[in-house]
This record gives sequence, structure tokens and C-alpha cells, in this order.
Amino acid sequence: MANFSGDHTEHPPGTFLMADHDAGSDPNVMSLHPKPSNDPNDPLATDKARVAVQPTFWPQMTVDLHTSMDTLSHGNSSKLAGLAIGGFLIVPFAVKYGRRPAYIFSTALMTAASWWSSRLQSSPEQIAANFLTGVSGSVNEACVQMTIADLFFVHQRGRANAGYFFAILFGTYVTPIAAGSLAATKGWRWSYYALSIALTVETLLLVFGLEETKFVLPTLSPTGDRHALATMADRDKLAVAQHGPMPDGKPDLVLEQRNSMQNASATLILPHTYWERMRLITKTDENLLQVLLRPLYVVLLPHILITSVAFTFPITWLVLVIIMNPMFFANPPYNFTTAVVGYMNIGPFIGSLFGLFYGGILSDWSVKWLARKNGGLYEPEMRLYLLIGPAFAMCGGLILYGVTASAGAHWIWPSIGGALFAAGLGAHGDITFTMIIDTYREVVAEAFINVTFIQNLGGIILPLVRPSVQRVLGPRNQFILAGGISMLVSFMFIPLYVWGKQLRIMSAGRYYAAVEKVTR
Repeated sequence: MANFSGDHTEHPPGTFLMADHDAGSDPNVMSLHPKPSNDPNDPLATDKARVAVQPTFWPQMTVDLHTSMDTLSHGNSSKLAGLAIGGFLIVPFAVKYGRRPAYIFSTALMTAASWWSSRLQSSPEQIAANFLTGVSGSVNEACVQMTIADLFFVHQRGRANAGYFFAILFGTYVTPIAAGSLAATKGWRWSYYALSIALTVETLLLVFGLEETKFVLPTLSPTGDRHALATMADRDKLAVAQHGPMPDGKPDLVLEQRNSMQNASATLILPHTYWERMRLITKTDENLLQVLLRPLYVVLLPHILITSVAFTFPITWLVLVIIMNPMFFANPPYNFTTAVVGYMNIGPFIGSLFGLFYGGILSDWSVKWLARKNGGLYEPEMRLYLLIGPAFAMCGGLILYGVTASAGAHWIWPSIGGALFAAGLGAHGDITFTMIIDTYREVVAEAFINVTFIQNLGGIILPLVRPSVQRVLGPRNQFILAGGISMLVSFMFIPLYVWGKQLRIMSAGRYYAAVEKVTR
């Protein structure tokens, strides 16, 4: 186990030398972090080339299931409840037994829930199926962030997270377009049939194509492993056989041979075969009970707590927009068909692409530039300098969407508002999630169990209180209030701007204690 004791004031968790400014070194060359090994099976050495449907057709479902749109929105709450608690149930097993079984199990569970949803006969069934969908989807955030930490260096993680958020926002905004078209021509059940078929194929692809990214450094003598290195005793015997017995008083000969053979062996480790890469379990010796409890221990680490609470609000506003879209556009003065309601997601999807470029590629570039300006030293809070853009985009987007849609303005204006909000949402999540990985890499799973749990609380509560709030404020003022709260919440990151490093120094002992605790 690594020794985490000592003074953390100079280099607390997350601080490291990204660019070496020593004499004779090239300041443009990035120092890789985490440090890669020489093992060809190290995920950091992997070739990177390998590496929200329902509301659209709620109007149809209300007729078929003899229910109301408000009741259907409770199913959305149950899905978010499943998301909130599912991480505590599944992710600890991904830490101990590997990412691969967690991905396969969760996708298979989501496939089953989708097939069930295609045959729904009542609102209670819809709520139950949505809950299972949420539980299966909870693996999404924590495990994906673990995989990004496994595969990518610090200066690559922003764009890696951009790819993750692209997939999330593609599902959020593009899938309803296809779902709406299918629902309009064949009925809402066919939207679920298509999704179920796609998920079934995806499950098979994961079973036969998803490699494990959890990496365990090989020991010197793992018995029975075809990649095993010879034991030290065997090496000593071989050195004596090749060079004769060591002279009296000169033990360095065998030691020399031992060291040279050990260094040479590092280059002889063979890549895993296909079936070794596809093994279902990659077990390590973590204490499972401690892994289950560790999220409760790390939730108070400042960067995790602030990000978890702050990201609750963008997710809440996303749920609000998803719920209100069919209410605005399927009714007068718009009277859009189910298919056209789905097309209203095109604007937000385009906006999300700009947000992901901003929060991913631009963020990675900016931290490299800032690290060079800082004498080569990287601080995770450097990513937060770009958060001002998403703050204004989400605030302005929510207000523009709500004010214009409630007034019955031309559909292009709420589309632009939705695009601004989606751009801010994607960039905000990309920047803040990557900051957590950079700061607390050893507890990424536990960090995102907390993020997932806390961020979904607002979405669970919103469908229950929205009708009352809307009756009092009206749709227009409801979105103006949401935009104002969104801007205020962005100020929560100011303490991390100003005192982020000091907070990491103060909490370093708690972080390292959490890392050590799980291996006992």
C-alpha cells in the first residue's frame, strides 16, 4: 500500500507537476499523470481508437393508460429515485470485481425494463419500470468516471468527459426525435420496441466486446499466471548457473544479475489474449463492507460536496424542461404533433455540441496553458475558470425558453433558449466532473455515487411540487425563477476558486484515510 503520510501543504490531492520547467527541459512537453507503467495491458496504454424518451409521447400514453401527464411525471421521479440509490447497490461491486460485470449487468437490467415498458398496461407499472430503469442507469455516471480515470491522463480527461456527456445529451435530445416519429406513425409502444431491440444488441456487444479497464499491477510471482515473472530465488539460481558461484565477499554479482533480469522482464510481459480481456471478474482485495460505506466518508470532501449540490440544480432544470416541452408544444397555440414535439430537441442538441467543445477540448487546452503559467504546477481548480460561460448560458437559456414558450412566440425562440441551456449544462458537467476525477482519483467511484444521489434529489421532488408552483407563479415566472436560482448556484464554486487548494490541504488527511481504510 502506498504511504500517504507526510506533509500535504505543498502537493495536496490533485496538485502535480504537469510541465517540467527544469533547465534543459521542454516546457511544452506534458508530464503524464497518472504515471503509466511499461505493461502493455495497462489501460493508460490502450489505443484510444478502441476506446429520456417518454415525455415526447406522454400525450399518447395518457389516453392509452387512462392517466394524466402529472401522474406520468411521477414515473420520471421514480426513475430518478432509482438513479439516486442504485449507485450504492451496484458501484461498490464494480470497485471490487471490475467495471465489466457492472456494465453488463446494468445494461441487461435496463434492457429488461425497456421490454417491460413496451407492454405497460397501467400507471403503477410505468412507475415500477421507470424505477428499474433508474437503478440500471445509476452505473452510468460513477462507472464511466472510473473508466475515464483508468484510461486517460489528466490533460485528456476533459475531452474524454466531453465524449461521455455527448452520449448523455444525445440520448436526452436526439432519441426523443426518433421516439416521437415512431410514436406518431406506429404508436408509442413501438418507440419502446425499437429501444429494447437496440439495448438487446448493446448488451451482446458488451458481453463480447467490452474490455475490462480495471488494472492490477502484476506481482513478481503470481503463481499460475502465464505472464508471471520468475521468483527471486529462481533468478538467483539462473544467475549462478550462467556466471558460476559468486566470489566470497562479492554478493553484488547475483544482485546485479537479479536487477538486470527484473528490468528486462518488464519488456517481456505479453498482452492479454482476447479471452483474458473478456474475463468477467477482475477481483482485488478491497474490503467490500468498507467500499459500501466509503461514500458516506468522502461526501464531505469539499470539491465533492460542492459539485454534488451545485449540479443538482441543472439536473432539476433539465427535468423541468423535459416535462414542460410536451405541455407547451402539444397544446394551443402550438398544437404540434408528437413527431414535431420531438423535433424541438434539435436546437438543444446543437447547443450541447458547443458546450461540450467548450467544457472538453477548450478546458483541456486551458489547464495546460495555466499550468505552464504556474511554473508547470497543475491545480484542479484551474478548470473552474471557464465556468462563467456555462453560468450565463444556463441562466439566459432557461429564461428565454420559458418566457417565449409561455407567450406562444415563434418556435425558434424557445429552441434557442433550450440550446443555450443545453450548452451550459454540458459544459458545466464536463468541467466540474473532470475536476473531481483530477482531485480525488482514488475515490472516483464513491465520489460519483454521492454526486448521482444528491443531484437527482431535485428531479425527484420537482414533479411533485411543480403543479403547485406553476399554479401560483405561472409557467413564465417559473422559468424566470429557475434562471435566477441557476445563476446564484453558480456562485457556490467561488470558494473553490479562492480557497480550493487550502481546502484540499485541510481535507487531505480525510481523503488519504478513506483510501487506506478500504484496503484494510
